[in-house]
Amino acid sequence: MALLDAKKAAFEPLFVKINADAQKIGCEAMESLFQHQPDTKSHFTYMDVTPGSQDLKTHGGKIINALNDALNHYGNLRRTWPHCGSYTPTS
Repeated sequence: MALLDAKKAAFEPLFVKINADAQKIGCEAMESLFQHQPDTKSHFTYMDVTPGSQDLKTHGGKIINALNDALNHYGNLRRTWPHCGSYTPTS
């Protein structure tokens, strides 16, 4: 358990900074994804994927918040997020 605690402690200061600006950083990550992997835009047809759009800020913020939640439950993800282990690819 000490290794898990050490890993979590290493990431916590970073995520405190990131989480404070979750929407902006998440939006930038989504923009980078679409710039470097343009085909991924086809998975987001239901939202406005233009750079800086409110949809990208909202979705990017959700991703950053989910990562922060995962960090807060590091070592206990199966109990915290039971649905994650049940993912089945569709193709």
